[in-house]
Amino acid sequence: MSAGRSVPDTPALAGVWEGLRAAMADDPSVVAVRPAARPPDATTSTALRELAEAVGARRVRDLPGPAGTVAGVCAAAAAAGLRPVVDLTGCAAATVLGPLAHTAAVSAATSALPVVFVVDDWGEPPGAQPVHSLLVPLTGLTTVLPSDGHDAAGLTLAAIRSSGPVVVARSAAADHLPSRAGPAAEVPLGVAAVRRPGTDVSVVAVGALVPVALRAAARLADEGVSVEVVDPRTVVPLDLDTVLGSAVRTGRLVVCDDAPAQGSVAGEIVAAATVVHSALKAPPLRITRGDPLGGDGEGDDTVTEWDIRAAIRLVLHAD
Repeated sequence: MSAGRSVPDTPALAGVWEGLRAAMADDPSVVAVRPAARPPDATTSTALRELAEAVGARRVRDLPGPAGTVAGVCAAAAAAGLRPVVDLTGCAAATVLGPLAHTAAVSAATSALPVVFVVDDWGEPPGAQPVHSLLVPLTGLTTVLPSDGHDAAGLTLAAIRSSGPVVVARSAAADHLPSRAGPAAEVPLGVAAVRRPGTDVSVVAVGALVPVALRAAARLADEGVSVEVVDPRTVVPLDLDTVLGSAVRTGRLVVCDDAPAQGSVAGEIVAAATVVHSALKAPPLRITRGDPLGGDGEGDDTVTEWDIRAAIRLVLHAD
């Protein structure tokens, strides 16, 4: 991405297209593809039309056929030297990515497969498992989950330039969150970020829960509690050095993932924390969808700021 270019107040989906636009400007092998049979979406259609105007219609294509067929064709194109970015938003992405994960794992030993899939983290039906947690047990696919538009642009750019394959899972909640100010740049895959330093407890928040955790940390700071907030950014594979390093520094760990507990990223992090248990002052706590702690009275099973604050208080008083 060119020096000085920024993505101010950009929602996550727009950030993805900003990263794609920058990659296409730098590398003629990058092409944008989507299944012609996918459900219509005004936002995505507008973004791709503007992209076609910028780089040429030959590099932005609707391909006939179902999503699985298009994804397979693009994987073959990647093996042949192109760098396809496949828009699977609005599609049942999990059914497409499962078979491709096996192909990617097998091909990784012999060749690169530089293909990127952009998916909705939460799809259909309502209440279904988010894509990022479905991909946790799969090998062969790197999965990134931006928490704002700035990281969406930088992670997408890094994904396209990588040897792939990479899944960029966008969150509907993060689409409506302003990005951090400053110039956009390539964000390295597999590297977590400490969003707020702290000394009393580490909160690892996944995806759109990062700003929720930051609000909880700001509230608790008024009570004299210093909360460190860590954003994994890449959920497969996890940057456990940063995550566990934070937990060791503060001595307490809370992990928040707006996904069902079974097979969650939160579960993986808490399991990994067993290797540093002797350095912790309290057992690590996982807060996931369906495990409300805060009693906010909203009747929703999503993870809220109330839940995160309640979990932090629990680990603070557990030692």
